[in-house]
Amino acid sequence: MRTVSYHLILDLILSDERFLLDDNLLMNIIKSSCIESGLKIVKEDFYEFNPHGLTGVFVLSTSHVAFHTFPEHKLIYIDIFSCDRKRKVVEAGNRIIKYLKPKKYKMILFKRSKSEIVSQNFK
Repeated sequence: MRTVSYHLILDLILSDERFLLDDNLLMNIIKSSCIESGLKIVKEDFYEFNPHGLTGVFVLSTSHVAFHTFPEHKLIYIDIFSCDRKRKVVEAGNRIIKYLKPKKYKMILFKRSKSEIVSQNFK
């Protein structure tokens, strides 16, 4: 079955807290990573938590990029979901890793297609 879209999940533990405390810096890094990878951003929005933390979304012409930070744990979780080329999705993830220089990270790529859908109940 043909892959319809790609979903890249990034879990990062950062060494440098400034990326998690400077909302503009983080938004610019994620935005630049998407643009440099060929993903087209059509809208963006974010919400700042008090005392700290940020949730943001970039609406792409082919889906979205969403993230949430936990500065107190030096964590950021990022989802890149797109029906664009796999290369662009993976490149955006790799660029984010390059710019943020995490101490540790996990990157998982899912291929989304009709054949991979199964019925499952979670309790």
